[in-house]
Amino acid sequence: MTTVFLLMLYLGQAQQESTMMFADINRCKYFAAKVMKQPANPQTKQRYTAICKPVEVDLSKKNVRVYRWKGKNMNYIEKYLDNFWKINENAPLAEGKISTKGGVIKEGDSIVAVPFKATGKVSEGQMEIGYGHLITSNDKENGFLAITSTGERYRIPYSDDIKLSQKQTKDIARADIITRIPTAKNKIAAAGGNYDEFNDEKKMLALDYELNVGKDKKGNSGIAAFPNFFKGIIENKPEIALSEFQRSSDGKLMTKRNNTTKELILDALNIRQPATIAKKEEEPKEVEVEVSEVKPAETFKQAFAAARGNREGEFTFGGKKYNTRLREETPQQYAAFLSKDKPVQVAKKGGPIEKDPYKRQPRFI
Repeated sequence: MTTVFLLMLYLGQAQQESTMMFADINRCKYFAAKVMKQPANPQTKQRYTAICKPVEVDLSKKNVRVYRWKGKNMNYIEKYLDNFWKINENAPLAEGKISTKGGVIKEGDSIVAVPFKATGKVSEGQMEIGYGHLITSNDKENGFLAITSTGERYRIPYSDDIKLSQKQTKDIARADIITRIPTAKNKIAAAGGNYDEFNDEKKMLALDYELNVGKDKKGNSGIAAFPNFFKGIIENKPEIALSEFQRSSDGKLMTKRNNTTKELILDALNIRQPATIAKKEEEPKEVEVEVSEVKPAETFKQAFAAARGNREGEFTFGGKKYNTRLREETPQQYAAFLSKDKPVQVAKKGGPIEKDPYKRQPRFI
């Protein structure tokens, strides 16, 4: 049994029917205050009053709805649900794609989820539906517990031919997550940490391991099966966390889940590098380049082209000196040509590259 707060309504002295129950008294009082600010009934001139009465209820029963205020401190659950849990547990359903293996079919214009055989040693032989929810005897008897994004709890009746909408599967997944928070808190405390002081990403990691890790050889499950990893998370030691986080199933590494988990760890420990980093301009470095021996030019044309290409004023061929001025160049043009920065010539094995862009006979001295 769980203590909740029933919003009791009165019109004058007469009690009115009300089934609204809240997990938090402050949330109940908020609505009670709103009710009492209403104007009087125009016919009877009577006003509404409201109080919050503590009552004991069995949340496992059908048609029992308890409103919960999500608040800012619960935003990480929606973040975890949308960006991590749905993608890892049933990507086709999250993306609205038909998948027999994932129990995703199309009915009319809508995508719906149906039961399918679970995989893995822990859940072998069981049926699951939606985002990794194993169907239990309690589900069959009392219906699936579901929680909306505003914290409202409700039950979805079970049937052998059940078909769930995408919203219903998300509400069931949200219930699976929220109901495991107390266990996650206790295990983090046992490991020397404080769940409530965790950032969003650390809370998401704690929930994912608690929800997704079965018993190890020592009989530990969830968070307790990865003590070294959570030591790294609690103590903010990336070198430990990043060496102890990988999970496997049936002896095989869960590559997709491990990759998304690593991304979560980088954010949790605030060690992710910025997406873009402005690179400093590097100082030019002197590099020693081994240049093979260059063979001397075999023809006058080759010798002239090499000297002209290096903007040299003269060159020697056959024991005689020649300049590199073209016949049609004026002295001023030639002087301007020689004054320009000399290009870097890359020596290649086998002699210089033979290139004469001018295709003209040189002028001899």
